[in-house]
Amino acid sequence: MASALLRARLERSGVHASVSSAGLLYDGEPASPGAVEALRRRGIDLLDHRSRILRAEHLADAELVLAMARMHVREAAVLDRDALSRTFTLKEFVRRGQAAGPPSEAAMAAWITRLSSERRTNELLGESSVDDVIDPIGRPLAHYERTATELSHLIDHVVELIPALRPVDTAVRDWEGWPV
Repeated sequence: MASALLRARLERSGVHASVSSAGLLYDGEPASPGAVEALRRRGIDLLDHRSRILRAEHLADAELVLAMARMHVREAAVLDRDALSRTFTLKEFVRRGQAAGPPSEAAMAAWITRLSSERRTNELLGESSVDDVIDPIGRPLAHYERTATELSHLIDHVVELIPALRPVDTAVRDWEGWPV
Protein backbone atom coordinates (compact mmCIF):
# COMPACT_ATOMS: atom_id res chain seq x y z
CA MET A 1 0.00 0.00 0.00
CA ALA A 2 2.84 2.41 0.83
CA SER A 3 4.48 2.28 -2.58
CA ALA A 4 1.13 2.71 -4.37
CA LEU A 5 0.21 5.65 -2.14
CA LEU A 6 3.61 7.30 -2.67
CA ARG A 7 3.52 6.72 -6.41
CA ALA A 8 0.01 8.20 -6.66
CA ARG A 9 0.97 11.21 -4.53
CA LEU A 10 4.02 11.94 -6.68
CA GLU A 11 2.09 11.51 -9.94
CA ARG A 12 -0.57 13.97 -8.74
CA SER A 13 2.22 16.43 -7.90
CA GLY A 14 3.92 16.06 -11.28
CA VAL A 15 7.04 14.53 -9.75
CA HIS A 16 8.69 11.60 -11.50
CA ALA A 17 10.38 9.14 -9.16
CA SER A 18 11.19 5.48 -9.35
CA VAL A 19 9.13 3.80 -6.63
CA SER A 20 9.13 0.05 -6.14
CA SER A 21 8.01 -2.42 -3.52
CA ALA A 22 9.50 -5.61 -2.09
CA GLY A 23 8.87 -7.72 0.97
CA LEU A 24 10.20 -10.69 2.86
CA LEU A 25 7.66 -13.47 2.42
CA TYR A 26 5.96 -13.80 -0.94
CA ASP A 27 6.88 -13.59 -4.60
CA GLY A 28 4.27 -13.09 -7.33
CA GLU A 29 1.25 -12.86 -5.03
CA PRO A 30 -1.54 -10.31 -5.63
CA ALA A 31 -2.29 -7.63 -3.07
CA SER A 32 -4.63 -8.77 -0.32
CA PRO A 33 -8.33 -8.00 -0.83
CA GLY A 34 -8.29 -5.59 2.11
CA ALA A 35 -5.40 -3.60 0.62
CA VAL A 36 -7.08 -3.57 -2.80
CA GLU A 37 -10.32 -2.25 -1.29
CA ALA A 38 -8.70 0.32 1.02
CA LEU A 39 -6.76 1.82 -1.88
CA ARG A 40 -9.68 1.54 -4.32
CA ARG A 41 -11.56 3.84 -1.93
CA ARG A 42 -8.68 6.29 -2.37
CA GLY A 43 -8.77 6.07 -6.17
CA ILE A 44 -5.76 3.75 -6.49
CA ASP A 45 -5.93 0.46 -8.38
CA LEU A 46 -3.87 -2.38 -6.86
CA LEU A 47 -5.38 -5.21 -8.93
CA ASP A 48 -2.23 -5.62 -11.05
CA HIS A 49 0.18 -5.50 -8.09
CA ARG A 50 2.32 -8.58 -7.49
CA SER A 51 4.61 -9.04 -4.52
CA ARG A 52 8.30 -9.68 -4.87
CA ILE A 53 10.94 -10.86 -2.44
CA LEU A 54 13.54 -8.27 -1.42
CA ARG A 55 16.93 -8.99 -2.96
CA ALA A 56 20.32 -7.29 -2.73
CA GLU A 57 20.02 -5.93 -6.27
CA HIS A 58 16.90 -3.98 -5.26
CA LEU A 59 18.99 -2.14 -2.69
CA ALA A 60 22.21 -1.56 -4.62
CA ASP A 61 21.21 1.62 -6.47
CA ALA A 62 18.53 2.88 -4.10
CA GLU A 63 19.12 6.35 -2.69
CA LEU A 64 16.57 5.73 0.05
CA VAL A 65 14.86 2.57 1.29
CA LEU A 66 11.71 3.00 3.36
CA ALA A 67 10.52 -0.06 5.25
CA MET A 68 7.35 -0.75 7.18
CA ALA A 69 9.04 -2.41 10.17
CA ARG A 70 12.39 -2.74 11.89
CA MET A 71 12.68 -6.35 10.75
CA HIS A 72 12.68 -5.08 7.15
CA VAL A 73 15.52 -2.66 7.94
CA ARG A 74 17.51 -5.50 9.51
CA GLU A 75 16.91 -7.74 6.48
CA ALA A 76 18.05 -4.98 4.11
CA ALA A 77 21.27 -4.68 6.14
CA VAL A 78 21.82 -8.44 5.93
CA LEU A 79 21.36 -8.40 2.15
CA ASP A 80 23.50 -5.29 1.59
CA ARG A 81 25.50 -3.94 4.53
CA ASP A 82 25.94 -0.60 2.75
CA ALA A 83 22.17 -0.20 2.50
CA LEU A 84 21.79 0.27 6.28
CA SER A 85 22.90 3.91 6.08
CA ARG A 86 20.00 4.71 3.74
CA THR A 87 17.35 2.33 5.07
CA PHE A 88 14.75 3.40 7.63
CA THR A 89 11.29 2.46 8.69
CA LEU A 90 8.86 4.98 7.28
CA LYS A 91 8.01 6.20 10.79
CA GLU A 92 11.69 6.46 11.77
CA PHE A 93 12.54 8.44 8.64
CA VAL A 94 9.74 10.93 9.26
CA ARG A 95 10.62 11.27 12.96
CA ARG A 96 14.35 11.73 12.36
CA GLY A 97 13.81 13.92 9.31
CA GLN A 98 11.45 16.26 11.12
CA ALA A 99 13.90 16.55 14.02
CA ALA A 100 16.79 17.35 11.65
CA GLY A 101 14.82 19.63 9.34
CA PRO A 102 14.67 19.29 5.55
CA PRO A 103 17.89 19.05 3.55
CA SER A 104 18.88 21.09 0.55
CA GLU A 105 18.59 19.16 -2.71
CA ALA A 106 22.36 19.25 -3.13
CA ALA A 107 22.96 17.67 0.29
CA MET A 108 20.33 14.93 0.17
CA ALA A 109 22.68 11.92 0.39
CA ALA A 110 24.67 13.47 3.24
CA TRP A 111 21.43 14.30 5.09
CA ILE A 112 20.19 10.70 4.78
CA THR A 113 23.56 9.40 6.01
CA ARG A 114 23.45 11.81 8.96
CA LEU A 115 19.96 10.63 9.91
CA SER A 116 21.12 7.01 10.03
CA SER A 117 24.39 7.82 11.84
CA GLU A 118 22.41 9.27 14.75
CA ARG A 119 20.78 5.94 15.59
CA ARG A 120 22.24 3.17 17.71
CA THR A 121 22.18 -0.42 16.50
CA ASN A 122 19.99 -1.51 19.42
CA GLU A 123 17.30 0.88 18.13
CA LEU A 124 16.71 -1.62 15.32
CA LEU A 125 16.17 -4.63 17.57
CA GLY A 126 12.75 -6.12 18.17
CA GLU A 127 9.45 -4.57 17.18
CA SER A 128 8.39 -1.04 18.05
CA SER A 129 5.10 0.81 17.84
CA VAL A 130 7.23 3.95 17.48
CA ASP A 131 8.90 2.61 14.31
CA ASP A 132 6.70 -0.15 12.88
CA VAL A 133 3.56 0.28 10.82
CA ILE A 134 1.06 -2.34 11.95
CA ASP A 135 0.57 -4.95 9.22
CA PRO A 136 -3.17 -5.43 8.63
CA ILE A 137 -2.77 -8.71 6.70
CA GLY A 138 -5.55 -11.16 7.51
CA ARG A 139 -7.50 -8.63 9.54
CA PRO A 140 -10.84 -6.93 8.78
CA LEU A 141 -11.09 -4.07 6.29
CA ALA A 142 -11.15 -1.48 9.08
CA HIS A 143 -7.53 -2.36 9.87
CA TYR A 144 -6.51 -1.85 6.23
CA GLU A 145 -8.29 1.50 6.28
CA ARG A 146 -6.41 2.59 9.40
CA THR A 147 -3.10 1.48 7.92
CA ALA A 148 -3.80 3.22 4.61
CA THR A 149 -4.65 6.43 6.48
CA GLU A 150 -1.50 6.20 8.58
CA LEU A 151 0.64 5.51 5.51
CA SER A 152 -0.91 8.41 3.64
CA HIS A 153 -0.08 10.82 6.47
CA LEU A 154 3.48 9.50 6.74
CA ILE A 155 3.98 9.83 2.99
CA ASP A 156 2.77 13.43 3.16
CA HIS A 157 5.57 14.06 5.68
CA VAL A 158 8.15 12.34 3.47
CA VAL A 159 7.17 14.57 0.55
CA GLU A 160 7.39 17.64 2.79
CA LEU A 161 10.89 16.62 3.94
CA ILE A 162 12.50 15.89 0.59
CA PRO A 163 12.86 18.91 -1.70
CA ALA A 164 13.13 16.79 -4.86
CA LEU A 165 9.69 15.30 -4.16
CA ARG A 166 7.82 18.55 -3.82
CA PRO A 167 5.64 19.64 -6.72
CA VAL A 168 7.13 22.01 -9.23
CA ASP A 169 5.26 24.32 -11.59
CA THR A 170 7.36 24.24 -14.70
CA ALA A 171 8.90 20.81 -15.12
CA VAL A 172 8.59 17.22 -14.04
CA ARG A 173 11.26 16.31 -11.50
CA ASP A 174 13.17 13.07 -11.70
CA TRP A 175 14.39 11.38 -8.53
CA GLU A 176 15.38 7.76 -9.00
CA GLY A 177 15.95 4.97 -6.52
CA TRP A 178 12.95 4.51 -4.27
CA PRO A 179 12.24 0.98 -3.06
CA VAL A 180 9.42 1.24 -0.59
